Amino acid sequence: MRRSKAIVAALLIVVLMAGCVQEESKPEEKPKAVTTPTTYSLTTAGGTPGGVGFAIMTATMAVASKYYPEITYSVVPGGWVGNVIRVNTHELDLAHTTVASASLSKKQMGPFEGNPVPENVRGVFVDQVDNYYYIVARADFPYDTVDEIAAAKYPLRVTNQPKGTFAGWLWDEILNMTGMNESTIRALGGSYTRVSWSDAVALLRDGHVDAILAVSGKKVGWLEELTALRDVKYVSVSEELANKIMEKYGLQKVVIPAGTLPKQKNDIMGFSDTGYIIANKNVPDEVVYKIVKAIIEHPNEFRESHAMLETFQLGSRMFETSPFPLHPGAVKAYKEFGYMS
Repeated sequence: MRRSKAIVAALLIVVLMAGCVQEESKPEEKPKAVTTPTTYSLTTAGGTPGGVGFAIMTATMAVASKYYPEITYSVVPGGWVGNVIRVNTHELDLAHTTVASASLSKKQMGPFEGNPVPENVRGVFVDQVDNYYYIVARADFPYDTVDEIAAAKYPLRVTNQPKGTFAGWLWDEILNMTGMNESTIRALGGSYTRVSWSDAVALLRDGHVDAILAVSGKKVGWLEELTALRDVKYVSVSEELANKIMEKYGLQKVVIPAGTLPKQKNDIMGFSDTGYIIANKNVPDEVVYKIVKAIIEHPNEFRESHAMLETFQLGSRMFETSPFPLHPGAVKAYKEFGYMS
């Protein structure tokens, strides 16, 4: 009996020792690796600070970065002409331009004459903002149309955007078609000043100029600032002149109804164009995909970031008028959400 108990005890000790050995030899579990998204720092450009392009580029990147914080960015000043050229050379990763400007760049027309075809530029999305071209003048300005100003040889004191901007170039072209230009205006005793929007507001507000050659959406900071301080008058173009511009440069002739712009009392004839986000072809597909996806998944937040974006719609309108081939990252997003087969 004593011997049986001794055997049982010995077996129990062996079993316990084996368990200890197994416990000691069990490999130590390693913590699971956490995948950190690759960080991307993008250089982007809008237009002149305070203008349409700068606001929309900022809104685009703010939404994308909020939901994909690995995407960091800066928005630098630019212009709708220069931005296409700078994206093509990859000085910029992304930028805001317009559909008309992009179309002219492919044809090497107008301000793009002498520049190479931008083969490295890809489309991201069309913002669908109506950019109106019009003239805003002092309230007591004596003329109703550009054609009347030219016919009267009036010594117009006016501001335009700096050289290298699409709007600045286009207004030069419009005035040339009426027989006016920077030289003839000065010869008549007028002035032709190329300044930023904020400086243009100050000059008109203080009575140093008669009018601003403008482009904007329905609501833009510099125009709201101007009209909050004083009454203004909007100057039209003739239908004949509007037809010439439409045929030559691809802008849309449009009647801007009274009340569209701040303190606009009458309908005016002008032009419209649409904003457009572009990217260099070498920006990683994943980055452009996330930017487009963020906009698609949070459209209300994008619209609410600026009053001009209230008309933005999801779907094929984001890309169907893109003059450039779409970036593969954008295509991936459009297919994923069923906008493209």
